Amino acid sequence: MPLTPEQRNANLARIAAAAVATELATGVPAELCTAQCILESAWLEKAPGNNPFGIKARAGQPSTPVLTTEFLTQPQLDRVRASGKEIRSVEPSTGGKQKVMMVDQFAAFPTLADAFTAYANLLVKGKYFAPRFARYQQHKNLPQLLADMKGADGQPPYATAPDYDTKIMQLVNQNNVKTALAAARPKVAGAGS
Repeated sequence: MPLTPEQRNANLARIAAAAVATELATGVPAELCTAQCILESAWLEKAPGNNPFGIKARAGQPSTPVLTTEFLTQPQLDRVRASGKEIRSVEPSTGGKQKVMMVDQFAAFPTLADAFTAYANLLVKGKYFAPRFARYQQHKNLPQLLADMKGADGQPPYATAPDYDTKIMQLVNQNNVKTALAAARPKVAGAGS
């Protein structure tokens, strides 16, 4: 059953509070955290294991199996097949990629705040993402960061969906998202004083 408007608003307030706390702790923009969470989890409706970001599990990490759709190049698809992961379907897509429906292990977190911290750590410290975040710290341009995360910088993309950056910016620019972030900023900043 879809979320009611009241449930969606309550979830947006939770998301915004976690995003602002993450921004204060790491510098990762709250707008990005909020939009990514909404996009990946459908306003927290789909966040198995308190993982609204779709963070894949590492070996030994608590996890939960999730049916996911990925847009993969042929070499990426070959690696998935070699790994033994369950593939449900493969369809042609755009840009030399294929739309792959598969079951993968996603990280499970004790709380939503833990998931936000893990997401921020991935962007700040991850092998391919740390240089992107370092550049963002210099230019503070969210669209440029999104382009880099899509692979414009020549590194592997964070998101495989072709319209990832467009969807993120549409969410960032929604009035309800802007309002929720504006309301969360003084509350979260005041809690840390």
